[in-house]
Amino acid sequence: MTDQWTSRDLPVLIATVELLDEAAGRPVDEKKIVAATGMDRDDVVRALVNLERRHLDVNLNKAMGGQVVLAIVRGVTAAGLEASGTWPTPEDAVDRFLAALDRVIDETPSNTPKAGRLLAIRDGAKSMSRDVLVEVMGAVLTGRIPM
Repeated sequence: MTDQWTSRDLPVLIATVELLDEAAGRPVDEKKIVAATGMDRDDVVRALVNLERRHLDVNLNKAMGGQVVLAIVRGVTAAGLEASGTWPTPEDAVDRFLAALDRVIDETPSNTPKAGRLLAIRDGAKSMSRDVLVEVMGAVLTGRIPM
């Protein structure tokens, strides 16, 4: 079986989230998603059926035989925002934090007190358990640790 997530469902999710953002609270029908993705309608509808389980709030209007005749997306769930990259996950936040530290370290003249402090922060963060870092970033993202 082929990977439907990366080849079909994720691109539909990303396009749908972008369309919903542009629509400013108005629903989006499958025709707009078809146009945005360049996929055929049947593939978009299959993706929306899958994404409706966890990622999107989809109204699937079906004919008597169960065939979807119209799919209208009314919103996106928190899981959909995370999966589409719109909201960061704690894991993403850890990766971004460490990458940002590395970037600042690279841009800082070596053998300076600032470079030494930055290296110590990065090395300390990397020496922690990833689970601990993810828990801290999750607390920051959710507001359990005030900014």
